[in-house]
Amino acid sequence: MCYAVGALSTISKESSVPGEKMHIGLIGGIGPAATEFYYRNLVRAHDAAGRALELTIVHADVRDLIRNMNGGAPDKQAEIFLRLTRRLQAAGAEAVAVTSIAGHFCIRELEALSPLPVINAVPEIEAELSRDRSGTCESRAAPCRSIGDARRDAVPSIRRRIRSGSSSASRGELRCDP
Repeated sequence: MCYAVGALSTISKESSVPGEKMHIGLIGGIGPAATEFYYRNLVRAHDAAGRALELTIVHADVRDLIRNMNGGAPDKQAEIFLRLTRRLQAAGAEAVAVTSIAGHFCIRELEALSPLPVINAVPEIEAELSRDRSGTCESRAAPCRSIGDARRDAVPSIRRRIRSGSSSASRGELRCDP
């Protein structure tokens, strides 16, 4: 399971309203496959835990994201995400996550503006990559050169891809190779 999905699943156990489950808001559509991945795994995790899932998804346009990444305009993208976050809030969401790793290029700007807590996938990924793992890159279930190589190479590589707006980041791919 994606580490960020695991974090979302864990925090969704408790709502700010006593006795209710947390309502999660996802900003999706940037990478439809990433959105589907989050949705499918959240459903699976909640089902396995015997918990109901409260979830709302809004659609962001990948063309806006690419234009803002290439233009070095994280503030503009954060404003777009803010509008979507407000829609999620109006629908009852208590926390928001951006499903695309590429969308995290403006996550700090969004965190500063958002009326909802923002679930940032990058620290979760960094934390997991820093732990000793079996040598398998879970994002594609393929062996890495070595887990040491994966840990050492993946986090800087993720950061470079997010900052540069590379095509693999905009497709939401995480790879073990540098």
